[in-house]
Amino acid sequence: MSYRQRAFQVLRYALLTLSVSLLLYLIVQAGVDEILLRLSEVHIGWLLLTFACMWGNLCSAALRYQCLLATRVSFLRVLEVIMASFLLNYASMVQGLGLGAKVGMLKARQIPVSQSSAGIWLEVCLDVLICSSIVTLFLLVAVERDSNSGNIFIIPLLFVLAASVAIAIIYNLSGRFELIGNFLIALREVASLDRLSRALIFTVGNWVTAAAGLYCMLNTLQTNAGAELGLSLLAMTSGFLTGLISMVPGGIGVRELTWSYVVSRGAYPFELAGLAAILYRILTIFLVSLTLAVTTLRESRES
Repeated sequence: MSYRQRAFQVLRYALLTLSVSLLLYLIVQAGVDEILLRLSEVHIGWLLLTFACMWGNLCSAALRYQCLLATRVSFLRVLEVIMASFLLNYASMVQGLGLGAKVGMLKARQIPVSQSSAGIWLEVCLDVLICSSIVTLFLLVAVERDSNSGNIFIIPLLFVLAASVAIAIIYNLSGRFELIGNFLIALREVASLDRLSRALIFTVGNWVTAAAGLYCMLNTLQTNAGAELGLSLLAMTSGFLTGLISMVPGGIGVRELTWSYVVSRGAYPFELAGLAAILYRILTIFLVSLTLAVTTLRESRES
């Protein structure tokens, strides 16, 4: 085994340990007895709304990537690719492998690597743009209301680091293609004003549905506990940025801790917020796995 392979394995296990440690911390904070009590008293109506928001989030993500691909690939095919890459990113515990899998699956459907990669590049840019803008807006409003409320979240440092990571990702992605000329041509074709405008709308919808899902999950465990949709939106967007900076695949553990902390800055208890964050992640994986299994079974029967 080469030095590079050994270093890769060490990094992989280190990230896995970090993810598990953060999740265990949230579980300990909630307490086993409290978890069992809340699970026995879930509000079914809010739970169904949570699933509806999660499904809407998946659809908006698929619509955005379909828009950026600028091909005739059907919505259902793009949705399958989105879901499969989502699961692979968690299963591999390697940051970015899900994106690579997305490129590979689209290549099998006759989509050039340069074109699918250009779409991914723009996805990252749009997510960083929207999330950074929302987080900054919340910070400005909080500072205007109370000069001491800047401690809600370490936004200034986070914003700088997120921008730095975004620049690094953009640089590295563009440097990994053998045919950079083809990539730039594909990027120019994909990045038309019309497509970017529609993709921007889908990106906003993506984060609004994600925030709505977290908000519904909070109310699933306990209604009238002080859950706020605005803080849920801040939690989701800032969680994306912290997960991006951490380089943990899917931001597992890092994002849950961020969601819990930000949501608890309102009236919602931190312990319940941690449980809601973990359940939100688990239910998302469950929904994606179930949907992907159903579509795969349907395709196998038709063939």
